[in-house]
Amino acid sequence: MIHDDEIFTQDVYRLNHLKLAPGWIVDLGSNTGAFVARCRQLFTNPILSVEANPAFAGYSGADHEISAAIGWRLGPRYLKLNHTNPGGSALVSEGGIEVEGITFAEISEIADPIALLKVDIEGSEYELPWEAMHRVDRIACEFHERGPGALGYLLERLLTSHHVEIFGHPGRGGYFFAHRYP
Repeated sequence: MIHDDEIFTQDVYRLNHLKLAPGWIVDLGSNTGAFVARCRQLFTNPILSVEANPAFAGYSGADHEISAAIGWRLGPRYLKLNHTNPGGSALVSEGGIEVEGITFAEISEIADPIALLKVDIEGSEYELPWEAMHRVDRIACEFHERGPGALGYLLERLLTSHHVEIFGHPGRGGYFFAHRYP
């Protein structure tokens, strides 16, 4: 989970000098809306936010807000709340609270084209259909520790359409930034 200071002061998503194409900004894992607020300061693009945690959903200030968990399938998902770090709540296979699920395809129907996709979904980034990102211009993603080869598999699917820069370590997490090939 990214904290407000990291978005506004440290510019972890590298927004300060970014020139965006026309289209939507999509914030997957909007939390309290700091990324949306920063994008409002820098860009005029419309913004769609998606947040699974009901305590935060609907408060981002985006043009279109969705209260659901992003993943590879529709239907209910289970969110395990992290009470010491509410932004660090994560999807689990059982237990937790039930939340609605939404797919990237559904989001793409609302927000088309996507100029910037921000992903901070606490480990669920591995469920996204990265091979379907050919219509997304730029991507900023926080990735989390996962088993051996998981990040490589994710990037292999994305590299067919995007140039990728990685900051971090597959075993500890970090960020990657991607820009669609011309």
